[in-house]
Amino acid sequence: MKAGLVVHRDRPQAAAIVERLRAEAMARDIDLVDGVSAGLDLVVAIGGDGTMLSALAAAMDEGIGVIGVNVGVVGYLADVEPDRLEEALDRLVAGEYTIEERLTVAASWEGAAATAVNDIVLEKIESQHSVRLEFDLDGERLVTYRADGVIVATPTGSTAYAFSAGGPLVPSGVEALVVAPVAAHNLFSRPLVVSADSTLRFVVRGHRPARVNVDGREAAVLEPGEWIEMGRGARTAQLVRVFGHGFATTVRSKFGFEK
Repeated sequence: MKAGLVVHRDRPQAAAIVERLRAEAMARDIDLVDGVSAGLDLVVAIGGDGTMLSALAAAMDEGIGVIGVNVGVVGYLADVEPDRLEEALDRLVAGEYTIEERLTVAASWEGAAATAVNDIVLEKIESQHSVRLEFDLDGERLVTYRADGVIVATPTGSTAYAFSAGGPLVPSGVEALVVAPVAAHNLFSRPLVVSADSTLRFVVRGHRPARVNVDGREAAVLEPGEWIEMGRGARTAQLVRVFGHGFATTVRSKFGFEK
């Protein structure tokens, strides 16, 4: 087995986990290499959800699955806690794992395009002012938001920024996208759940621009009158699971709900 390694180098715990991983991988005849490249069987991401998102974005291009070792705060996307690292490696070598295909959201705008695992966010740039975003759903006008921004999230991303904005938690197997306005100055400001096959089009109105963030990273700035369209991504993100916790168990564990 050949595995790539993506690490959050700024987390103090990560260095110790990497040292353990290299030793344990060698003992199990796993060829561990840095980074993501063609020909890998899987990728191991050591860090929090940000590290997982970076690894998943790179691995999608090669059709490779990613397994996460959590050294973050919540680590919702990671399947392995550090104290179960050796057990996880044993299961990988024995072929005792599954691949979860996760829906992605794709966007195109003004000659550019991007794909996100968690979410694509349109947000204001000027801190003291809101932004106006005209929203069409499947070719029909729905609403013009005057808000701090709008989040379009996958089920995976429903546990992240969209959740903090009042959106619902959506199980990963549901074929849907969440549209969650942020601090909207509208009577209609509730989050929406729409089909993953819908076409979502936003046009920046008024006289203020909007920033486009893809999985937390700035991708573009849209000027007034410019548009962005979103919908189901052509590629899926592949999460490698060795412990196979269901939606309810994962949510209860990661969010600290009472048992």
